[in-house]
Amino acid sequence: MKFVTFSFDDGEVFDERLCDLFRKYSLKASFALRSNCCGLHGDIFNANGSFFRHYDIIGKEDIARIYSGFEICSHGANHSGFAGKTIAELKQEIYPDLALFEKLTGNKVIGAVYPGGAYDGKAIENLKEIGIKYCRTIPDGTYNFSVPSEWECWVPTCHFQDENIFGVIDRFASLSEKSDAILHIFGHSYELEYKDRDWWGVAEKICRKVKNLENVRYATLGEIYHYFHGKDEQ
Repeated sequence: MKFVTFSFDDGEVFDERLCDLFRKYSLKASFALRSNCCGLHGDIFNANGSFFRHYDIIGKEDIARIYSGFEICSHGANHSGFAGKTIAELKQEIYPDLALFEKLTGNKVIGAVYPGGAYDGKAIENLKEIGIKYCRTIPDGTYNFSVPSEWECWVPTCHFQDENIFGVIDRFASLSEKSDAILHIFGHSYELEYKDRDWWGVAEKICRKVKNLENVRYATLGEIYHYFHGKDEQ
């Protein structure tokens, strides 16, 4: 089975427009949110002190509405890296996310995304012990379509701003329909607001192109996990 999926991190207000775009094309996505950051806003500055951008994170009261029909996964309650943490420390990052997002949506949270993409062997071991079924990292430059061999180290295919993304989609389309393959595109919705290019236009073009693919299934990360592990784990 060939799957197409998207995952976007951090839960900023631009996720609402992105969710509407995915709905327009009947696509599936997973969103990595941070429970202790909900509703925060402020400014981010470069290392030299110059202004970089404003951030505005979706509040708790809007989560169920905005993400209806999509999957929410943990990005760490405080967005603190998972690598190097004891299991007790990691629980302090994961458990508040599970509690809040399951309460708000009524859906079980089974997955996570590494803050900053960083992980180590201990983090993988601890996530398994906690009961997290999968954890996504960041692309490694290989444009990988493989089904994860280690689900707590799920490497996406590419970032939506990757200069080769349309060629990557074409290469995915050329794979046999009998292949087990995943086209997994990730990013952050605030990047769609960057002014160096019409990134919202690019995102719509990506959505339109993947929607026209034949013999593929559109799914969240959790749905893909369950497909390869059987319904008994749901």
